[in-house]
Amino acid sequence: MMENMGKMNPMARMPGFEAMQAQQEAFMKAMTGGQWPAGETAPADKDEAAELEQIKRELAALKSKLDKIGD
Repeated sequence: MMENMGKMNPMARMPGFEAMQAQQEAFMKAMTGGQWPAGETAPADKDEAAELEQIKRELAALKSKLDKIGD
């Protein structure tokens, strides 16, 4: 969506437009939890997602161990 805005908008020729567009992209990424545009992720985000999945697996294993100890 943000890329198309520059193509359609005559403001794209205005000085500072790229900075404003970068700020909008950062805002949308922050507000959508990094899932901007809908469902697409950057390569760095994929690495972070894989790391997060690993952490979740380790957390589940630790929780299982704690549950066994608590019984």
